[in-house]
Amino acid sequence: NLLKLRRVADVMSKNIIHAPLDTKVLDIARLMSQHRVSCIVITEADEKENILIPVGIITERDILQFKYLQTNLDKLEAQQVMSTPLFLLSPEDSLLMANQEMQRRRVRRLVVSWNWGQGLGIITQTSMLRIFDPMEMYGVIETLQSTVQQLEREKAELLASINPERQ
Repeated sequence: NLLKLRRVADVMSKNIIHAPLDTKVLDIARLMSQHRVSCIVITEADEKENILIPVGIITERDILQFKYLQTNLDKLEAQQVMSTPLFLLSPEDSLLMANQEMQRRRVRRLVVSWNWGQGLGIITQTSMLRIFDPMEMYGVIETLQSTVQQLEREKAELLASINPERQ
């Protein structure tokens, strides 16, 4: 229920690192190290609209796999190794939907896009755990208890109006 109530915007990171399609994979690895991130979103520029369109993603796991295969990372371009097509979330999507998509696609992160690519973000399994903060959980429990009490009162009132002789 908590995942249904919360939105992707509540936990997504807007500070994503992105790179163009022709970036060398070795440079992608350097960007990851420099910015201490586990993935880079690969984008294509749309000069007419002056926006970046997310077209793929490269994760640290991808780079490790290519390095393990002894691939020359300074010869490969992002467009040759990126995972594509991307499934894009909206900031308004529920965390439940995001979690279900991660499980269905067997991924640990999803790209978030809004305003036709003008805004980019990312949500990870780790960032989704932030909603389980003890103080946050306490507030949700209080809200749920209050809702249950209100529904019980309304139920009693409804039953009393339907069947007045039971009072």
